Amino acid sequence: MKINRSTLVIYSMLLFTLGTSCTETDSFDIPLVSIDVSKAKVCYLEDIAKNIECYNLELPTDYYFGEIVDILPHQDSLLLFHDYYTKQIHLFNAQGKYINHLNRQGRGPGEYLDIEAFTTNQTTNQLTVYDHLGQKLVTYALPDFKFVKQQRIPKSLMALTALSEDVFFTVSDEDEGMQSTVCDGAAFYNAKKNEFITCDIPNDYITVNLSYPRTLSYTDQKYYYACPYEYSTLYELNEKEATPILNFHFGNKNMPKKLWQNNDALAFEEIVEDNAYALMPQYFLKQDSMCSFFFFNGSPQHSCMAISPMRANATPKVIEQIKLKGIKTLIEIKPLGVLNNKYVCLLYPYQCKIDKEAILESPVSQMIYEKLQQTQDEGTPILLLFQPKFN
Repeated sequence: MKINRSTLVIYSMLLFTLGTSCTETDSFDIPLVSIDVSKAKVCYLEDIAKNIECYNLELPTDYYFGEIVDILPHQDSLLLFHDYYTKQIHLFNAQGKYINHLNRQGRGPGEYLDIEAFTTNQTTNQLTVYDHLGQKLVTYALPDFKFVKQQRIPKSLMALTALSEDVFFTVSDEDEGMQSTVCDGAAFYNAKKNEFITCDIPNDYITVNLSYPRTLSYTDQKYYYACPYEYSTLYELNEKEATPILNFHFGNKNMPKKLWQNNDALAFEEIVEDNAYALMPQYFLKQDSMCSFFFFNGSPQHSCMAISPMRANATPKVIEQIKLKGIKTLIEIKPLGVLNNKYVCLLYPYQCKIDKEAILESPVSQMIYEKLQQTQDEGTPILLLFQPKFN
């Protein structure tokens, strides 16, 4: 069972999936953080962030992006950009300097037809892409993208992350036993043995198919994964298990269990838009026992960023929208990844309207405006990184 990209983009604003141990754990034994999203506020970037950096992306001459849908960090200094339309992966350093790009489309050895998901191995210094159309994993060395190996994989994947040289944590949206309401969901995949080890997780249709597929985070030299089923649960991953470490509850906006068990996708979306919030895991950031999430209640017009402590007795900070003084962005500032405990964002010049007088009131906006003016062309984004203030 495979959802097309346009449908997935709509549904991805709802929630996200995954996570569990390979041994069953009572979610009520895990610390619980309650988050009141009704208290969300609009904030300026400099008021809620520190260590703000901004760089121009240095691209080869006459080179253009299609659509960057994912940014993946590697070894605390490199960023890999997944360009969905051109089916390429671009490699930059943390200051936006171009290093290389992967463009090996085809059906032969070391080639791929599309890139549904990708991951890097921090130990072997390799990139692995999942080619959905070719039903295979293809591995390349970094930073030169030299072909290393490929392997057929007997399952359709939505997401994966390399936990070791041979073990991946994966998410699949295939039917389990040809049941339309149940999916394979999360599992450990041993590439050496070419076998999946299932995990005890909520693998129902809604949890897997209406979730944002890229739900895995790597930070502080650890891997994390979260599941929104009934309570949003944060897990820490290793090669053998996913250990639940924290639950999140959104008060009267929390997703009730009956919604997760509804296998009517359209009806589910209508209910969520008016009555519940859902977790977007792609923007997970951990630092000094803190983590932060983005929440959506059905529509991208109603979004908020919740900066929430991992300690259940602390008070979360909830931010509805991040703004820049003197710079009006047509699209909200939303991170696409995390590097060195900083959110990684892209700002496109053609999406920004400038008020030059208001910019003078903000050194941060002046820095960003200067980079916007220096961009190579109107289609080239600038790189924006920032670290939230958790106090």
